[in-house]
Amino acid sequence: MADLSGLTALITGAGGGIGAAMAETFAAAGARLALVDIVDCGGLAARLGEGHRSDLLDLLTPRPSRGPSRRSAGTAASTS
Repeated sequence: MADLSGLTALITGAGGGIGAAMAETFAAAGARLALVDIVDCGGLAARLGEGHRSDLLDLLTPRPSRGPSRRSAGTAASTS
């Protein structure tokens, strides 16, 4: 795999299976990881070493939109 040093990868489903395998592969290639799943994947983040983060996140449950975040507001490209 290519050298991923200096890059950050967001991996969903990191609590097991393919997501966990991807996390291990990307970490071995030097990427910093942001791991999310509906189950806790903090143990995986800790096992992979410093610089990796984890959080619980359910991407399948719809939630009301609060509008664009400050960070993303005004960053979308115009389609006109």
